[in-house]
Amino acid sequence: MEKSIISTDKISVALLEQGMILDAKQTATLLGISIHTLRKWAEKGKIPHFKYCNRTLRFDRNQLAQWIVKQQGEVDA
Repeated sequence: MEKSIISTDKISVALLEQGMILDAKQTATLLGISIHTLRKWAEKGKIPHFKYCNRTLRFDRNQLAQWIVKQQGEVDA
């Protein structure tokens, strides 16, 4: 198996530094919910997320924006 020339960890760090990837605290604040609720939603697959280094929750800002729009559409329906 070939190793990638670019480390995915380095890409994640670069995106995090640019503000495109949010941590749990930033995401919970953005959504106006507790970190506990956010973790429960992630565990149940209710919100798009990934785990950085297989441990900490991270959230892609663009995916979150799309998810928020979808949630608003479901509430309006």
